Amino acid sequence: MMVVVGGELAGVGASSGGQARQRPGAAMCLPDLWLVDVHSHVWRGAADFAELLAIMDRHRIQAMGVSALVWHDADRLVAGAGFAEPDRFFPFLRGFELDRGTSIDYVRNRLATGRFKGIGELFVNGHGHHTPGDHPVLMEIYRLAGEYRVPVLLHWTIGSRAEREAGTREGFQALKRVLGAHPGTTFILAHLGRGPAPHRENHFAVLDHLLQRYRNLRVDLAGLHRDLYDAEGRLSRFGNELLELIKRFPRRFLLGLDLGEPGSLAGEADATVSAWRRFLVYLPYEAAEAVGRTNALHLFGACRHPDLERARPPLRIRGEKGFLPLDYPVPD
Repeated sequence: MMVVVGGELAGVGASSGGQARQRPGAAMCLPDLWLVDVHSHVWRGAADFAELLAIMDRHRIQAMGVSALVWHDADRLVAGAGFAEPDRFFPFLRGFELDRGTSIDYVRNRLATGRFKGIGELFVNGHGHHTPGDHPVLMEIYRLAGEYRVPVLLHWTIGSRAEREAGTREGFQALKRVLGAHPGTTFILAHLGRGPAPHRENHFAVLDHLLQRYRNLRVDLAGLHRDLYDAEGRLSRFGNELLELIKRFPRRFLLGLDLGEPGSLAGEADATVSAWRRFLVYLPYEAAEAVGRTNALHLFGACRHPDLERARPPLRIRGEKGFLPLDYPVPD
């Protein structure tokens, strides 16, 4: 069982205490470092969660943030895992339309349960989806996320010129408006905001600017492991640029594995975790530990939970299908 200690979760899967925190010499994959994945997905329900637990145990992954890439009852699907394994799975809320007014009550009601530890992955600009990231409905949802101290995971491409999800100047300005308008909400820019090729040459300079200006911005590394190395296995230009940016902002980066391939989770996890462990060894050990684990635990450890706060009168909030109970969803 994990407990909150000084803003960090500790317990099952935690690094053993008393060990010197120094960069290993010969070890090229940091095998002793426990990881936390803030960005993975499920498609099939219980079958996926059982497989993910086995993967987590094999690869020393302490906990995993999960959202369902399905449109029918997505949030009930991940909430079930959160109830069954609250120390291992952090459910993310995403089963709502981003520009529909009823989504505000939907999100409010479910965040009030304390059972969801994040919102997202929201496809603002990605995978063919395009919604104004500063839409009034989303702006209220961002505010609610700040109130309940849960992060918002955004698939908001800013670094691509690809037609399908090109990062436009208007989209970039909207992102800055969102970050500036909600300083109390933590936003996670998924996939480094990079998107598909061709990429903008100034993308790392743009990220540097955003990280300097907006303290509420975090960046996850999901899906980027394929670009870290060249054909000879050495760090690529992209890998080196990413390394330098992480060294500048080691407390602002989060590990994301982006697991979710139905039927091939194990092979996907083996390759992805191996690539990231090889990459993390290039960082000082404290920075590698922050990116791989402790940044995420500080983030999730700040989430509000009704069992840890003063009891309040039960709320009844009108949702999309009428009045919804505060304790939704409760497994049978």
